[in-house]
Amino acid sequence: VPTYEYYGFAVYLGSTALFILYITWALLGPERLERWIGDLGYPSPWWATAIPAWCVVLLLYIYVALACYNIQVLTPKLNDTRCMTDSHA
Repeated sequence: VPTYEYYGFAVYLGSTALFILYITWALLGPERLERWIGDLGYPSPWWATAIPAWCVVLLLYIYVALACYNIQVLTPKLNDTRCMTDSHA
């Protein structure tokens, strides 16, 4: 019985429905959604742009921090013999 395919399809449908609800909430605002669905206590639409923006800034910070870590910590000093040769030479 292919149960894992059914679970994957259910997750796909659920995530698509949540994404459509998220986009609707972000574009229309909670006032119109409350008229259609009812009062569910939606947060401010400001969070629809703030959380993705924070995630992008976090990813950029991680990218720069890892590059700096690789340069400062993992790169051997210029007077180290590993800069001239390696274990295969």
